Amino acid sequence: MKTAAGILVGIFVTVCIAAYFQIGGLRLNLEIKPVELATFLVSAFIAVFLQYYLATQVNDRRSEKNLLIDNCRDALTILKSCRDLFWNCYESGKLTKSNKTSILGYLRSLANSLDSLESAVGLSQFSKLKYQFRPAKDAYFSYKNALTGSGFPARPYRNDALADHEKTYRDLNAEIQSLLFQINKQR
Repeated sequence: MKTAAGILVGIFVTVCIAAYFQIGGLRLNLEIKPVELATFLVSAFIAVFLQYYLATQVNDRRSEKNLLIDNCRDALTILKSCRDLFWNCYESGKLTKSNKTSILGYLRSLANSLDSLESAVGLSQFSKLKYQFRPAKDAYFSYKNALTGSGFPARPYRNDALADHEKTYRDLNAEIQSLLFQINKQR
């Protein structure tokens, strides 16, 4: 009897017993009025139906939001790993074959993560957000160009590459976070 329906049934039974024994001035009118009975049955059906329907809907939506938010977090983690590797290469002044392979791998993983997130949003109850991905994809391509453009991987990063990388990193990070916040705002 921990559910709301159990509590209501308990109150109803208690009031009926009190009315039957005329406790506290309550009286039980045993005359059945069809309109009032129909109104009561419809109200009870709606209350029970909504309780189960809304509880299921809320849990489904929350599960989908959690999954999409985790996908956004994965994309942000990959982006941060890529930024850290860029910083290591920039500070050391070297771009080894291993670093090149890692950077390209991170970029591929980031692209896959964004594509996966976009398709998951399209399949979810929040499919209207699918059209919000264009700015994030544009920011991704700008970031990829900043990381792999101008002589990559033949020579180390130039001095002006730092400012370009930081700007495109912030833009992409902001776009992914914006998607995360938009997903979280959905009701």
